[in-house]
Amino acid sequence: MTGSAFTLEHMNEKPQLGLGIVVGVVAGWLATVVVSYAGVSLLRRVATFNGDLIRSLPWVVLILAAGAALALVLSIRTIAGGALLGAGLLMTFVGLAVQVLPIRHAFEFAKIFQLPGTRYQGYSEWDGSTMFVGVLLLVLGITRLRDDSRRRPTRLQDSPPSSWQNYPPR
Repeated sequence: MTGSAFTLEHMNEKPQLGLGIVVGVVAGWLATVVVSYAGVSLLRRVATFNGDLIRSLPWVVLILAAGAALALVLSIRTIAGGALLGAGLLMTFVGLAVQVLPIRHAFEFAKIFQLPGTRYQGYSEWDGSTMFVGVLLLVLGITRLRDDSRRRPTRLQDSPPSSWQNYPPR
């Protein structure tokens, strides 16, 4: 048997919710900062009608790399549920806050996702995509935590199961 069911049945390590939430918040913040920064650069290309694909390719690769790095962190079995939950909570909270807060406070709040030394305001916080991705990650995190809590880790046995004791038949 392959896949996640096999891994969960023979998982020796207990899921670490607290560590996963901290790692998820940090990974979600980094991914949001990188995607916002690269997204602004891509939007600048569109706004100026710049047809040079070579100048925008590094930004597309940066967005893909950020997504791959976030996916890699969120796939670590022992922290996956907490990391999904942490990243989802952060992105949902930030996306909702930017939409609901008065505009002056929302601008100040969005500066949390600003790269040091730059003056850009990320677009992904303002268009609702951060909130959308956050809700998806939140739902996936809750589902992963529910599945992990239903399947308790089993210890590998030193001896074969009792049904093998009479094998081969005598």
